[in-house]
Amino acid sequence: MICQAFPGPGESGRLPLPTGVRVVVVCSSDANARELLEDLKGFTGRVFYYPSLQPVLYNDIVHSMEAEWDRIAALGALTFGDADIVVATVEALMFPVMPPERYKEYTLHVEVGQRPGMEEVLRASCRL
Repeated sequence: MICQAFPGPGESGRLPLPTGVRVVVVCSSDANARELLEDLKGFTGRVFYYPSLQPVLYNDIVHSMEAEWDRIAALGALTFGDADIVVATVEALMFPVMPPERYKEYTLHVEVGQRPGMEEVLRASCRL
């Protein structure tokens, strides 16, 4: 499916997307993407922002990790089926990422309150 119009939110206030459908909305700028992201959050809570990579000019200067965290969250949500909509810019989509199968293989899931053992963490780290 390339494009389909969806009705407005139902009684639950959620956008009625068909089961299993994931939508990636491509915007022309970060400002447009962030504005659309905030608008879409009113329709569904499963909307993520996939920002463009932030250039790091100097290794010794601390920079914000927010863009990297947003990218990881969006990729993880797409990979594990937790995203209905991902909002991105053209620039963000120009850089290749690892295939979903490899992303799943290299992901260590830790639940709240769970304490993985050192061996499990090392084993997961060595897979990289």
